[in-house]
Parts: sequence; C-alpha cells; structure tokens
Amino acid sequence: MRATGPEAMRGALDRADSLLNELRIAEFAHLSDLLPASMDQRVRSFAEALDAHVATPNAAQLSQVEHAADAVLRHALAALQ
Repeated sequence: MRATGPEAMRGALDRADSLLNELRIAEFAHLSDLLPASMDQRVRSFAEALDAHVATPNAAQLSQVEHAADAVLRHALAALQ
C-alpha cells in the first residue's frame, strides 16, 4: 500500500470494507493492517481501554491500553496521520 500510496488503493480498500459488511464479518476488520474499518475499530478499542483504565487504574488496565495503542500504531494509516 505504501508503495502506491493510500489514495491509489482507496477504491480497493473501500470495496474490501464493503465486502466485510456484506458477508456480515465486519467485526473482524481489526485483524487487517490496511482496511480503514480496521483503523476505526482499533481506535475505538484504544478509547475503550483508556476509559476503563481511567475508571479503574491498575496494571492490567494499563497493559490493555498499551496493547490497544500498539495495535493502532501498527496500522498502515497511522503512519499517514
């Protein structure tokens, strides 16, 4: 994706997101490092982990925040932000 640029791949990535919805497996988008829906899910997961840590700060919650943040940063779109 990086070699051709995100805009060149936008149509294919949007189509892949649509296929996940059509197949009713959109909840698995987070497994991709390329799909826009994956980035959305990863950011949402990070926000939920951060919210849980703020509500109940402990080492386990902090570990979840770090894991979720790493997942966001591994996504190809994170480098473009």
